[in-house]
Amino acid sequence: MSQIKSYLRNFWRYRTTKTVVELSDAVFYISLSLVVLAAFLIRIMPARFGAYINEFDPYLQYYATKVIVSSIKERGLGGVFSFFSHHIDLTWYPYGVDLGQKYYPGVPYIGALTYLFLSAIGLQVSLYDVAVFVPVLFGVFSVLIVYKIAYRISGSRYTGLFAALFYGLAPSVILRSNLGWYDTDGLGMTFLLLSIYLYLKSMDSPTPTNKAFYSFLSGASLGILGATWGIHQYIYVLIAVLTILIVVLDIDVNNYEAVYFPFVLTSFIFLNSVPVNRLGYIIGFTALIQYLAILLLVMRNVVDIKLFTRHISRVVGVTTFIGVSALVIISLLPSVGLPSRHIIVALPFMREAFVVATTVQEQLKASFFTYFRDIHILAPFTIIGFYISLKNWRSPKYLLIVIGALSSLYASSSFVRLTIVFDIFAVILAAVAFQHIYKFFVDNLEVRSQQFKLYTFSFVALFLVLSSSMIYMLTISPLSRSPVALVQHGTQFSSNPVSYDWIQALEWIKNNVGDDEVIASWWDYGYWISFIAGKKSLADNGTLNSTRIQELATMFMSTDEKTALKILKSMNASYILVYIGSVQVNENNPDLVFFAGTGEDGKFVAIAKIAGVNRSLLINEEDPNKPRLTDYFWSTFLGKLIPYEYQTQQNLGRFSIDIYRYSPKYPEIGSDDSNSPLVLVFRSSDPAPGEIVIYKINYSALKD
Repeated sequence: MSQIKSYLRNFWRYRTTKTVVELSDAVFYISLSLVVLAAFLIRIMPARFGAYINEFDPYLQYYATKVIVSSIKERGLGGVFSFFSHHIDLTWYPYGVDLGQKYYPGVPYIGALTYLFLSAIGLQVSLYDVAVFVPVLFGVFSVLIVYKIAYRISGSRYTGLFAALFYGLAPSVILRSNLGWYDTDGLGMTFLLLSIYLYLKSMDSPTPTNKAFYSFLSGASLGILGATWGIHQYIYVLIAVLTILIVVLDIDVNNYEAVYFPFVLTSFIFLNSVPVNRLGYIIGFTALIQYLAILLLVMRNVVDIKLFTRHISRVVGVTTFIGVSALVIISLLPSVGLPSRHIIVALPFMREAFVVATTVQEQLKASFFTYFRDIHILAPFTIIGFYISLKNWRSPKYLLIVIGALSSLYASSSFVRLTIVFDIFAVILAAVAFQHIYKFFVDNLEVRSQQFKLYTFSFVALFLVLSSSMIYMLTISPLSRSPVALVQHGTQFSSNPVSYDWIQALEWIKNNVGDDEVIASWWDYGYWISFIAGKKSLADNGTLNSTRIQELATMFMSTDEKTALKILKSMNASYILVYIGSVQVNENNPDLVFFAGTGEDGKFVAIAKIAGVNRSLLINEEDPNKPRLTDYFWSTFLGKLIPYEYQTQQNLGRFSIDIYRYSPKYPEIGSDDSNSPLVLVFRSSDPAPGEIVIYKINYSALKD
């Protein structure tokens, strides 16, 4: 009888433990599924305003995708490499652009192959739909990879769960992976994360063969990233720095050569096969760091490296000095010089030397608000996680996160677009802190039952996932609930965020501008003019020709109409387009507006900076009783192109706004316009904030 009772007790304990484990597993997988679902729903929200490709650069990617698909349909396999031989004649008139020499092929080929695959299996989707929805799927997949990275680092799946949750809700990440973000970072982030995860898995693998296999896959992922987005250089350098530190700090990693060398070889082959990368991985700053890492790793197997690294501070100091010196020298060599944005990231004190680059919004300095918006209440946990990781610096996985966090924080501080990379490390550090804090409290409770811990941790995780996701989606995620840029007016002065002004304007251009005619505008709108309306533009969002952009800035800021028109004539422009952030004061009098600063009424500050005009000449910043825009501003060619004149000031609580009345300086179409150098031929009519005006240029009226 006693044996039977003992058997029953043991059986009951087994069944109870198994039930608890199964329940905790169920709760965990439900939580992870909710994280993925929340990430998907947030990124798909803009669809309620219409399924459009977002922003500007994605339209270039869509154009390139159409080139590939059309060539394959027409020529079969002979059209596979059409991207690399295609010349775009719509942009940077009259020179155009060689597509394969100036742009990364990754996004267009991913989109083209996705479309062709779906068509092959019988799914009827348009190429446009692929461009709109693929970024959402890549964004969701990235959330799962972040889970795997954090799990691989900490050994806790709940750390991975928290990291995935935080990453999926980070505003900068959402902006770069939501509906229609068919661009380099929208798809490239997935391969960046995959490369990091596979490298970590390679280091954890038990045998040299397994290490080499995952290292090869990591290098291949970096290679695909290198064909997709310029951030690949950061990961390439990050792994090299990790290797240097492993050697210098004498960190023991079993068979690390089997981890590092396949990665370097594979990524080297992939990266150098992409034309836009040129010789960056043979000569240049990136190559020098990698060569140093290889040299040190080889030396470690030949000599006692401790003889060279006994005084670590000296080694770090000398290495830093050599690296910075090499970067400065290389940046000054025109044959192997670094792009301006790379120099700005590495050497922020040189940013003022690149005027055009520093006026691009995504290349501005990151503010405290930018970081706070992304990590919000996670800030203290990120700091705690950094401290925990720093204490574990002899683990190469934690060391990778530490140097990744520091370097990405440094880079993003001078290049706001890179906050998306900093977010990776910030959320993982915060998740590490969450795991350790919870473990500290549970381990110090009087109840030490394993079942209790499993139950508690599982339901706490579920509660966090549910509450965070719901609160974010309902209250603090306006960015994910905004329409895409093409139909967004960009102001908060209307309850309806949708504006169809640009769709009206681009449709008019498509139907009324000849194929041989050229449209002048500020470079922000070049891709839309060329790839939506299908007409020739003078400059676009690639900012490939700083000289052309400076010419346009000089034209807009010129106070001599003849000089401005001569510049336009030298570029053979037929039309000139201006976007104005006008907001109607009231519905009863649509001709009265104030400026929200979302068009050239705000961008003139950057235009003036490029043209070398002091902003103090254009803006009244001293006397609040005078209009904000000075008489000098209205005397510029841009001021004349904005068809409004100042009327009065209107008080709105603690501040006042300038009110303007519609009053075009040039005749409208249909009037007696034969002697005018410009004729207003189009004005968008959507009452929502913002409007586009287009002028036809009449050079015959230009008197010498």
